[in-house]
Amino acid sequence: MTLAHRDALLSELCGQRWPYRPLLDALDLPINSDILDIGAGAGQLLMCLHERGHQGVRVGLDPVPGPGVLCGQAETLAFPDASFEVVLFVRSLFHVTDSTQALREALRVLQPGGKLVVAVQGGSHLMMFWSLFGPPPEGNDPMTQRVLQEAGLQPARQDIYLAVNLSPKAICDIARTYALPEPTFAPGILPDRLHLATFVFVK
Repeated sequence: MTLAHRDALLSELCGQRWPYRPLLDALDLPINSDILDIGAGAGQLLMCLHERGHQGVRVGLDPVPGPGVLCGQAETLAFPDASFEVVLFVRSLFHVTDSTQALREALRVLQPGGKLVVAVQGGSHLMMFWSLFGPPPEGNDPMTQRVLQEAGLQPARQDIYLAVNLSPKAICDIARTYALPEPTFAPGILPDRLHLATFVFVK
């Protein structure tokens, strides 16, 4: 199963489209801002913006684009300087070949006063779920903080948490999306939470 399958499962569990709706709620972007979503995939975030009545330019970019998303590389953005008021990397910065060059390009196309947003899976994402299999993954937040600082950026951090209750079936379904074996555990509901770490730099 793909990340999209996992997102669909987690969205059903938390009652909203994860992670896009909680992220946009937290960012509260101006309704007419011009936005570039780097690593847009199938364009889920762009669809959320449209559903929220966003009126600015919405551009998605991905090496393997979905419908309505442009094909391109984060390290060589085909846009003029200062083209966008918001540039987003939502779980995509560490899927590019050169994250430092990708950040440099993002800053180039960002307008003065604009926002660069990097959102990654946080260290406490599904911690109770992972405890069934051993030590949980560290999450990408420490690496993100380090890469941003090495690029000379001092972003503000905002952590987004959503509580979820995992049934035995949900645990098995999520395990399959990670190619994990079916766990052995006592029946019942497992309280857990989703965690998205967000870093915002204002140019």
